[in-house]
Amino acid sequence: MVLRSNCGKVGGVISSVTVAALVAGVVGTAYSETATATLVAPDDGTYTKTWSISGTGATGLSINASTGAVTGTPTTAGVATVTYTVNDSHNTTKTGTTAITIAATRAAEVTETDK
Repeated sequence: MVLRSNCGKVGGVISSVTVAALVAGVVGTAYSETATATLVAPDDGTYTKTWSISGTGATGLSINASTGAVTGTPTTAGVATVTYTVNDSHNTTKTGTTAITIAATRAAEVTETDK
């Protein structure tokens, strides 16, 4: 436990948040991935954490605000931005983001007979 005498609160201050990359998706194809984040400061149990999703590629996708699970079937090509927001006991807010690219169609696969 870290005591901060200058503010009278307990716990560490978040210096940064890093969100791991997520795989791309395709319009009309079910998507299911879970976003993960790394905090630079250990969670002292007082942090509030929230996941959110936005952007043109987010149409048809939803995110569990607590777990970071992104699910659904995208209906629009574009980029979905996934954001992780953390507030600590010192009222410091940090965010980390990553993007999911949603393609209109799946890239064609090249087979041996195509060569």
